Amino acid sequence: MNNTERYGVYAACGDLISKKFGTDISVLDLGAGLGTASIPLAKNGIYTIAADISAVMLSTAEKRSRGRYDNLVLAQMNAHDLMLPDSSIDIVIENAMLHLVDEPELIIKEITRVLKPGGKLIRYSSPGMPVTRDEAEQNKYCNQVLSDISDYYYKYLEEHNYQSVGFNIDYRDVLMKYFDAPYNESAAGFIEIFTEKMKFRLHRMKTGAHSDLQKTSKELINAAWTATDQYARRKYGNDYAEIKGFSKYGAALDIYTVKRFI
Repeated sequence: MNNTERYGVYAACGDLISKKFGTDISVLDLGAGLGTASIPLAKNGIYTIAADISAVMLSTAEKRSRGRYDNLVLAQMNAHDLMLPDSSIDIVIENAMLHLVDEPELIIKEITRVLKPGGKLIRYSSPGMPVTRDEAEQNKYCNQVLSDISDYYYKYLEEHNYQSVGFNIDYRDVLMKYFDAPYNESAAGFIEIFTEKMKFRLHRMKTGAHSDLQKTSKELINAAWTATDQYARRKYGNDYAEIKGFSKYGAALDIYTVKRFI
């Protein structure tokens, strides 16, 4: 990967998977999105299937990978009905998808179906690390501003008949029906400092890239963002998007094994 690409925690976790499990394995990245986890896995020489229901997401992942990896397969799939044989995958990666579906058990059953005996479900995590008092204060202010801006954005939406889309949030309980309690492995020596929280969250508002906005029209999202941007400029200045947050974290794997009775 060139220096303009920042895969951060995802690259560190991909490296750790390669180190722990080797490269002669098959990995399914379920809900692959923009390929942020898939591409580092493929870079490590692992046969990787990047699966997502969205053709738009997969198209972006393809552009990011730029045809560099013959071992990376991009596949449009519905996670409720994976187009893969039983017991065909060594590791399934799932990051930030199960909380966005209303029937997580169907997906979890599919994961157990495609995993080989002894296969693993792995979820990435980014454990927080200590920051200085000044850094904590800086992050506190960033969060306060973000909260204010977000409240204004959603208030505008609600005043124009926006209805939130809810999801089943009990997926962790369902996971424990099919998998043993996970064990954790950390990527030794990895530290990432993230200061772009404001820009990241604002971009999600501007584009409507929140799970609860999936049924909201683009016209309403654009109108809400225009009004919110004007509000933020009046209150915090034209350069409000440059307000820095501050967080520091490592990279780790939460590794799940299918219960023996499944």
